[in-house]
Amino acid sequence: MEQKDRLQSLSADELWSLRKDVDAKLARILLKRKNMLERRLEQLQPRPKGHLQLAR
Repeated sequence: MEQKDRLQSLSADELWSLRKDVDAKLARILLKRKNMLERRLEQLQPRPKGHLQLAR
């Protein structure tokens, strides 16, 4: 309950700032996971010899 009370006591600007912080952190986490999954997928799908991989 203490955390809920703290959130309720925040101003609109503070809540908006908190949301932006959470959004940014989630975006970083999702990007790291996406990159990890793409690397794993590349390991499961070997490229034929002579295949050029384009830079992203």
